[in-house]
Amino acid sequence: MDDAMLLYHEMNEKGLKPNYLTCITMLLRLFSAARFGDARKRFDEMRAQGYMLDQSTYHGILMILGSEQRIDLGLSLFRLVGDSELNANISVYNELIVGAIQCEKFDIAWHLFNELSVKGMKPDYRTYTAMIHAFSTIGILDDAKKMFSEMEESDYKPNSNNYNDLLEGHLLKKRYDDVDMLLHKMAERGFHLNVTTWTLLHQFIAAGSLNIIMLKLIGKLDPTGCLFNPIFAHPMDRVVHGSPGG
Repeated sequence: MDDAMLLYHEMNEKGLKPNYLTCITMLLRLFSAARFGDARKRFDEMRAQGYMLDQSTYHGILMILGSEQRIDLGLSLFRLVGDSELNANISVYNELIVGAIQCEKFDIAWHLFNELSVKGMKPDYRTYTAMIHAFSTIGILDDAKKMFSEMEESDYKPNSNNYNDLLEGHLLKKRYDDVDMLLHKMAERGFHLNVTTWTLLHQFIAAGSLNIIMLKLIGKLDPTGCLFNPIFAHPMDRVVHGSPGG
């Protein structure tokens, strides 16, 4: 990386103008190396030379910043690009929304989501999934359910991951009213529980917070079969399912 930087500076000192490919390659390498200060300088130099980011490079930079949990830099770049066509893309908003959620900046994610309708853009599967996960994680279940319902009415139908996120949110907030309904819907659609929701359900049943009868329904949603394994199952499971042991 340092050798590349030296060559880049040498070109400038000799009055040689780097072409677009050179600038883009250098910019991506700097972002990938988390040298964000140098990357910003190169970006400003590119703009001064009349070079603009292409969609693929822009998206790649936002992905890097998201993975590094630098939503602040991602938003700074996003605002700098402004009303350019680069920002009129749902994948750009998705990278920022997911990045904000990873940084636990849920207010920023919500603001970006609301900005979509203002810009005449529609959420896609990744947008809905990120927001349902966020609301379920922080326990704002009414908004999680609203987002889930909106997704059901869209072209992007909820899948097993979305159901598990919503179910986990209800369990962690001890909102048991919708648990049975969610489990039945998952069974109807052929979805499965993930390890987290499977474990939580058993913990709450063992604690008496959920009805033991629910175990039969949970068994239909267990893809691994470990629910029926006496080594893993709660002792009460064997009573409900009539399996041997005691």
